[in-house]
Amino acid sequence: MLDNAPPRHRPGDSATVDSLWVLQHGEPDARLELLARQAGEATLAALAARTGWNPAEVLRVAKSLEAQNRLVVLGQPPTLLVHGEHYQRLTKLLLAALGEFHAANPLAGGVSKEELRAKLSAPGGAGLSPGSAAIPGRFPPHSPSPTLLNALLHFLAAQGKVDLQGEAVRLGGHTIQLTAEETAARNQIAAAFEKAGLAVPSPKEVLTDLPLDRARAEKLLRMLVKENVLLKVTDEMIVHQSALRKLREILALRKSRDSRLSVPDFKELTGLSRKYAIPLLEFLDRERVTRREGENRVIL
Repeated sequence: MLDNAPPRHRPGDSATVDSLWVLQHGEPDARLELLARQAGEATLAALAARTGWNPAEVLRVAKSLEAQNRLVVLGQPPTLLVHGEHYQRLTKLLLAALGEFHAANPLAGGVSKEELRAKLSAPGGAGLSPGSAAIPGRFPPHSPSPTLLNALLHFLAAQGKVDLQGEAVRLGGHTIQLTAEETAARNQIAAAFEKAGLAVPSPKEVLTDLPLDRARAEKLLRMLVKENVLLKVTDEMIVHQSALRKLREILALRKSRDSRLSVPDFKELTGLSRKYAIPLLEFLDRERVTRREGENRVIL
């Protein structure tokens, strides 16, 4: 038996015949490279199963291929083998996908890793049309594994070609370019919340007054939240950071006299109704500014 898990192929296809010849007569490095090429990426265990070699032998041959830039070995300890051309090809596709994302979403700071991974799995961008056989020189259509994607991203980040911020990815050096209209709307949103203090209107009310379509207005609002200009207390309560800074100062002054605080005390201290006071107190608890003890709070 030459291959215990062969890819789909057309009977009599010349490329399939060539592959079988390599598996029967080729040197170990040629055989392993062929299997890696057909898979695009494969685990060490999977290649050990397909070759019939023990994992140590697979790894020995893989390291030889890696030294020739024909294979990439990932993981500590090594667990994933990627064909060199597939690795380089995915690198180019990833950068192209990020460029397309930024062009289509000029107000977005970046794309999530999972969304980026899905973009790389489109049949037209994966090297094969749906239903095509896997043959030498071409790669099967599938999403890169999370391990491979992370390796690609860290490789590109080290070169300054991408920026990573948690689960978000963007092209290196990319900045959001706002139009004059968007800049004015962004300032208008920030000013509306700053003027309101702690008794803020709902986000919907603020966005309704903008001369922008709702989708762009919401993106500007999310941008301000991400930049910590605005802080989200609840989905329906967003407060300007200057108002919360003043609130912290008020609580610090109160603590110097009495660290315990009831809901009525907080309402009197801030001049807020219960509608605003309760969400704010719960937010302060989460931020470890206060700690709830029964019906009261302790200012930390």
